[in-house]
Amino acid sequence: HRDLHRLIRRQRQMCIRDRDLDRNIGIEERWKEISERIKKVHSLPKDELSKPARALAYFARAQLYQWQGKTAEAEADYKQAFKLDPDNVLFHWARGRGLMNLGRYKEAIASLRKAAAIEPNNPRIYKKLCKAYTKAGDTKGAKTCFERLRQVAAGKDYEVDYLDAERLQAEEQWELAIKRYSAIPTEAGADLYARAQIAISRVYRKMKRPSKSVTHMTDFLENAPKGIQPPRIAEAWCELGQAYEAAKQFTKAGECYMYGVEQFPLYPECHLY
Repeated sequence: HRDLHRLIRRQRQMCIRDRDLDRNIGIEERWKEISERIKKVHSLPKDELSKPARALAYFARAQLYQWQGKTAEAEADYKQAFKLDPDNVLFHWARGRGLMNLGRYKEAIASLRKAAAIEPNNPRIYKKLCKAYTKAGDTKGAKTCFERLRQVAAGKDYEVDYLDAERLQAEEQWELAIKRYSAIPTEAGADLYARAQIAISRVYRKMKRPSKSVTHMTDFLENAPKGIQPPRIAEAWCELGQAYEAAKQFTKAGECYMYGVEQFPLYPECHLY
């Protein structure tokens, strides 16, 4: 417990809280502002707007509906947007991302493949497409996608290594996944490095090695580089909590979850755990 509380004190010194964001201030007001602006565009005579402009108005409203959970209205506006501007890469890209957030990975793959067909050398699109293949459990598609991604990625891109490690983890190639995650250095950026370290702990838990997971996450939190934002720190503490729970050390697990909540109250999984 002394070690745990020492880690808590150190992380408290490192983290900066954004209280307004934590309290979700301004979200509904922002929705209202966006809605009013879109209404103004749709109220204009059709002959005053080009097809791309009208398509963008439909797409923007579809995105707003999607955020608000109005699925039927969103789908209708997406359909109109793609009808008016079928080759807009931004539409296919954003639609693919949105479908992934909804867990509709196969549909996301279809949208992102259309985006990749329009811009075949855009690594950003292929990163999202490879992730969609991994989430969909399409190992063959994911492997082919990563081969293409490494062709179009410029120079050393550690995010590609991270995504490939995710693929290996999904295929239950545990040791290879850990090796790939471990190769991501702090120079890759504080957030990506933190994500890789958290992922290593998750792999150890899946391998039924909770004590190794506890040791790994404790060491990470003890020596975490500067620049990691509160949401990621909360995730790290909750991962340590899960490791303790897997090791049947429930009191320590509970302390970790509570501190994760304190670090970033809007991280829902800490509340769930």
